[in-house]
Amino acid sequence: MKRVLLCAIFCFSLLAAQENEFEKLLNRYANHHELYLSTKKENAGHVIIFSRRDIDRMQAYILDDLLKTVRFFNIKVDSRGFAVPVLAGASNSYNQPIRIYIDNYQIESNTFGSPLDKIGKINLYFIDHVEIYLLGSSTQFGGDPGSIVIKLYTKKPERENGTFLQLLAGSDHSNSEEILFAGELNKDYSFLFNATRLEDRYDTIHSKIGPLDRDGKRYDFYAKLNHRDDFEIDMEYIHHRYDILKSALKKDIRLNEGKLENLYIHLNKRLPWQMMIDVSFTNEENGFEFLTGTPQILSNNKKVSSLEQTLVTEIGYGALTKTFEWNKAQLLLRAEHKSSHLRLKRYNGDGNAMKHISGNRNTIRRTAISAHFRYDIDDSNRLVVGLERAFVDLDRSSDKTLDYARAGYITNIYKRFDVKVFATHKEIMPTSKELYYSTVIKSNPNLKPYTFDTYSTEIIYNADRYTLEFGGGKNFVEDIVTTPQNPKSKPPTFINSGRKTSSYKSYLRLDYFLDTDNKWTAEIFKTWIDDPTSPTAGAYLALFNSFGQFECYNGLVYREEYTDRNGKAFDASFDWTAAITWHKSKHLLFKLKGENLLDRALESYIADDAIATPRERRLLIGMEYTF
Repeated sequence: MKRVLLCAIFCFSLLAAQENEFEKLLNRYANHHELYLSTKKENAGHVIIFSRRDIDRMQAYILDDLLKTVRFFNIKVDSRGFAVPVLAGASNSYNQPIRIYIDNYQIESNTFGSPLDKIGKINLYFIDHVEIYLLGSSTQFGGDPGSIVIKLYTKKPERENGTFLQLLAGSDHSNSEEILFAGELNKDYSFLFNATRLEDRYDTIHSKIGPLDRDGKRYDFYAKLNHRDDFEIDMEYIHHRYDILKSALKKDIRLNEGKLENLYIHLNKRLPWQMMIDVSFTNEENGFEFLTGTPQILSNNKKVSSLEQTLVTEIGYGALTKTFEWNKAQLLLRAEHKSSHLRLKRYNGDGNAMKHISGNRNTIRRTAISAHFRYDIDDSNRLVVGLERAFVDLDRSSDKTLDYARAGYITNIYKRFDVKVFATHKEIMPTSKELYYSTVIKSNPNLKPYTFDTYSTEIIYNADRYTLEFGGGKNFVEDIVTTPQNPKSKPPTFINSGRKTSSYKSYLRLDYFLDTDNKWTAEIFKTWIDDPTSPTAGAYLALFNSFGQFECYNGLVYREEYTDRNGKAFDASFDWTAAITWHKSKHLLFKLKGENLLDRALESYIADDAIATPRERRLLIGMEYTF
């Protein structure tokens, strides 16, 4: 029965049928009014865009649904049971200079170490489109510079103007409910509110150390208030409880549970004389408990059989931006300050309060001045330059100065070829986890910033019915934070590597448009890196089809075979996703989606004898109603 259903989904999505001219006209109008046409920044780097229609047809419910299709990324299960995106060739998400924004707000996670760990399961119901900038970011985004920038743009209240309800249920007993309210209060004010409840279920993994679970419940609330051409206030609250597979503590785990609470509020205010101010406050509380039959050594050299730990981060941020515009040039100047306060709210071993080697409270302060300059030589040639200097003040170490520089050239040749060339140099601070608070590995407040240099080129050929892209780049990383290969003492301590490594990346992509409603995408990529511990090559094939009342998506993500850091070998993976959306009426949609249909998604070892995939094979059925 399953085989018949899978074949029916695939064949059904490939059918072509005539659609009345009025519907085609509406779709053509919608395509030409996609919001990404006004937000994407071609001079900011090499960009991948998931439009609103792409997200809807893919039935991408969380950010990870999109990221697994992106070149140079792998979705792996880490030691906690999290499905996290990691760069091709890397073993985990640490030391990945990835930055994520919701509109103008930069998402951070001092307690997890990577924002993707916290935000990968963010629901996309209130998101209009997603832009991903690869191989070097731009100073015009603000915040800490990164090599990859992910921009999530929320839906415009005045365009939605209604109430929307979505219900989903999965064959694995996962389920979720989402409701969105949006509209205009009057001619000046508009609002958006979204609430989500997600119950995430996975199969229990049986291993020598016992059953391993990674189920979780997540509640997500987002609200935004706009005043036309004046200000925007937005806030989000996340409450997430989850089972941790085994964490870094390993061995004989009897109880391992985690809890995340995150709240932020952000104000974006436009001022006279082309000035803008951004102010935000973030509070993140991340805690977990474990109980084990075998005592474990912590980073404070204590041996305990149980641990209760809660780390709280409070981040205050402010930025002032001024834009100058001339006939052929634009200059953007920004001054910003960020203060991160970290404190241990709870740190108990075997029921007794303990002291951490870094104390109970530490602060990181960062002040930066940046400039982004764009000069249009003529209609076909553009130069871009970005500069930044940041001053970092640490409580328990000497102050640091970080420099960032970026130069780029963009040209259009014969109205068909777009060529982008960028060179980027950045100095990146270690994470607060590496500097101050780590559970098992000793933190090191004397760590030095590491450098990240990128050189990249992209060539795009634009034909009438297709777009062909070819690009690549080279990265140099020096003094990255790591742990000793063979530590003389336990627990080990974070150190700077003291060496310089390099990697190369290249890709080829073809987007072919049959008409405004039907297209297909084919892409391959390859990364060359020393001692890879995850796939370095992959491919993506996608079919987007629409006919009558139905919209369909088929996506196949391929990753090559690989050997992980423990010497475990894995076969190549083929992750097939299929989705069908039935527009029953103007107000009612029915949805059917199959994930990991071949049951061959990317595998990872999470215990000596246990293997996990980001998502087991499952079917999702859902409906969406517009009131």
